[in-house]
Amino acid sequence: MKVVADAGPLIALAKIDRLGLLAELFDEVCLPIVVEHEILAKAGPETKRIEAALGRFLRVIPPPYDLTAHLAMKAGALGVGERAVIAVAVMLPPAVSVLMDDRAGRAVARQAGLAVLGLAGLLIMARQRGAITAAVPLMLAAREAGYWLDDELVATVRRLAKE
Repeated sequence: MKVVADAGPLIALAKIDRLGLLAELFDEVCLPIVVEHEILAKAGPETKRIEAALGRFLRVIPPPYDLTAHLAMKAGALGVGERAVIAVAVMLPPAVSVLMDDRAGRAVARQAGLAVLGLAGLLIMARQRGAITAAVPLMLAAREAGYWLDDELVATVRRLAKE
């Protein structure tokens, strides 16, 4: 299965040094070049981790990508990264998911018929497949490292992961 990733979940995984989960869970991990630029524009250890993964298992997709007129109208309020992620995912079927935490972006991706996964869902999937032993500690570590996750989401992961 392929996944097209937005900046947020990549940064969160890099902050907790768990980018390798992507390579374990997906056959192909893609990101639009605008997402790469967004990530690399920030300084920090997570940026260096993402740079290292770019040479190994993260595949950058250059333009052109295009949202159809119908989708573009719905995507008007999204950031350039979210729009590019959705456009690339629509362009790359079959079996493409979107890895995105942005709520509006997730809604537009679903309207485009894409499977959507966020950091929480990815960690639950990793636990179910035996790639990690627990999801909640990693969620809390990401939050402690500065990635915004609300208490309700952590509680939902705790319930779904049975932790």
